[in-house]
Amino acid sequence: KRMYGSHVVVSQTLESYEELAFASMAMDRAPDNLRRHAILTSLCKLCLPSWGKKRTNTQLKESNIDAIWTLIRIIHTHYEDIFDEWHAILSTLDQLSSISMSSKKIPDTHAKSVNDISCSFVRLPEFTTSFSSEALSHFVTSLIKLSNGTLFGIQTERRSNLSRETSGKLLLCENTIDKVDNSGQISDNFSRESSLGGKLISFAGRAFGGVPALGSSGNNPPNPQRSNTEFTDARLAKSYSNNLREAAFSKTAAMKISTPRSVFMTVPLPLLLITIVSEVNAYRFSVIEEAVAMHLCEVVACSSTFELRSFAMDALIYFMPLSLLKSETSL
Repeated sequence: KRMYGSHVVVSQTLESYEELAFASMAMDRAPDNLRRHAILTSLCKLCLPSWGKKRTNTQLKESNIDAIWTLIRIIHTHYEDIFDEWHAILSTLDQLSSISMSSKKIPDTHAKSVNDISCSFVRLPEFTTSFSSEALSHFVTSLIKLSNGTLFGIQTERRSNLSRETSGKLLLCENTIDKVDNSGQISDNFSRESSLGGKLISFAGRAFGGVPALGSSGNNPPNPQRSNTEFTDARLAKSYSNNLREAAFSKTAAMKISTPRSVFMTVPLPLLLITIVSEVNAYRFSVIEEAVAMHLCEVVACSSTFELRSFAMDALIYFMPLSLLKSETSL
């Protein structure tokens, strides 16, 4: 909503972001440059309607497309001056990757820009070959950090939610037992407390747009839902990373990675980029070898799905001769 307004206001705002980013990088190239970090992180959040929430049904606006292009220009000209900010940038691209290119909020005048953004995904792995060893190391390190959050963060969150849910149920049982009187009935005080708590929860749920509390009347209108046609259109529409995945599938097939195409198209983007970026930079794999190998081993050991474990194992088998070749050369 910050970007609502005339096209002139949006254009001038993004131009200011670009100039501030260039100035911050020129003045201080230190890895802990807080000014650069704040500017790039803020710009990343303007690229998506709800940054930080990976929603496939999100529709981008004209201002989002302009912000993405501003970010791409900064990356293209100052990739050597980006350090920890790669994490926010790659997270933005990861969230963007699953969004449909089709959006009713984007005018026809931006159709070429939308297609060019999709092409930028395809060119990203090859683009890293122009990075210095230091820049490539920062890029891959941020990719691995993002991949860890994507692959293992969800599992940790689910376990935490399950633990909290179980603890809550046990606490409720304990409180109920404490409130049972000698006759085996729940006391009136506990009933009144439960009623008041239910009202508070219902009020909070309505305030934050949640579902009605249990026991509420059924007269409330149902939540609006998208039609089946809309869901079908969303599935058929191409995402921004679709072309990248198609190109990467051909490349990984040459790497003898046997993941079926249907599974390959669902491999998390960070893990996919780690594999492809490592392959195109195979001539200097030693720069990122240790970090990549450790991450792939972790995926093989800890991933919750057989398909991802198999994908990571095939990638390890492909990269292993590169490590052996480096060892023989050093002898």
